[in-house]
Order: sequence, then C-alpha cells, then structure tokens
Amino acid sequence: MKQEKLKINGTWVEDTYCEAFDGLFSRILITAKNEKLLNKAALASTALPSTVFGESEGGIERFLSKEETPDGRKGAIVQIWVSYSGMDKSIEKLDYELGKRIRQGILVVPTTSVFDVPVPGTNDSKEKIDTLKRIGHCGDGYEEFEKRYEKEVINIPLM
Repeated sequence: MKQEKLKINGTWVEDTYCEAFDGLFSRILITAKNEKLLNKAALASTALPSTVFGESEGGIERFLSKEETPDGRKGAIVQIWVSYSGMDKSIEKLDYELGKRIRQGILVVPTTSVFDVPVPGTNDSKEKIDTLKRIGHCGDGYEEFEKRYEKEVINIPLM
C-alpha cells in the first residue's frame, strides 16, 4: 500500500499514527532567576523516568516572557498528565505525580518558583489539588505561608 503524503504550509507530512487516551492533567507555571535554570527545571520536571512505567507523562506547553508571569521572571508552562480511571482515582494519582515532579524535578533547581495556571478559556480549574501535603512541607518545618503576587504561597527554603 502506498503511503499518502500531505503538504501543509510548505512542509510534507506523512500519513502517520497518533495515539489518544482519556486523561486528567494539571498545568503548572515554573519561573526561575535565569533562562538556564528555567530550562533545567522545565526539562527535569517533564522528563522524569516515571513515564516509562506508565504513571504520568509530562511536556512543555510553552515558554513565557517576564511580562506574562506573576513574579516578573521568565517562565514555562508544563503539563503533567495521568490516564483517566475515574475522577477520584485520577485526582489522587495526579496529586502523587505532581508531588514527585515538583519536588524532584523543579524545586531541586535553585531559584525556582511554581504556580498553578488556569486552563485557557476558563477562569479557574474545576478541581483543586492541595499541594501542602506532598510538596508544602518539604522545607522540613522551615516553610512559611505568605501572600505574594496576589496569591497565598508557600515559601520553601531549600539548600
């Protein structure tokens, strides 16, 4: 069978296979002191090896200018996805996966901050995940609650 090709905006696209699945996702915004640290955190948070085990998948949605972030630093929006297996189970799984990726992929990079990001076209998410349990206490008791950027945030001092 001859494989069909399609030209879009001057680029040839082969007739290929695409996989789709029901999922639940979270969008998070990462900011950092400079572009090198931002790239490191964005890549580390989406490339953790948990995707190999089918626990979650992550990807960088886009990079943001200083004017587009709450703290006036360059940023990146990343998405973390889990397969959908009923709302309660999926939210619990997403909570666990976000905790791993934020703690092990983002907060280990100096100067990083993490913010929630609404889904485009909405004012807010339908569901919220309380990150205090899995992420907020990783400052070993030295974390502090503060009001910054018109949000309640957890300041976690890390070495």
